[in-house]
Amino acid sequence: MLEYKMKWAGGRIIVVPPQYTSQECPLCHNISPDNRKTQEKFKCTSCGYTNNADLVAAINILAAGHAVSACGEAVHQDSSMNQEPARRVA
Repeated sequence: MLEYKMKWAGGRIIVVPPQYTSQECPLCHNISPDNRKTQEKFKCTSCGYTNNADLVAAINILAAGHAVSACGEAVHQDSSMNQEPARRVA
């Protein structure tokens, strides 16, 4: 539905894989599972940056989308091995 609406409105969808987006520091780009020891809190083990883990993921996804839009950088579109396939609701 989102793809259809964006085509209708003349927009563009950029698919950004979510893997590691909540483990990567948006400031120093350090990626570590230790950056996110709890479901909610993010604290970079390299530079000490702290924030909500979901907000960190959103910041990183937005930055990746902007990079693709501005520079044409490639974004991997592999699906996560940890996610279950989406189900259609009739």
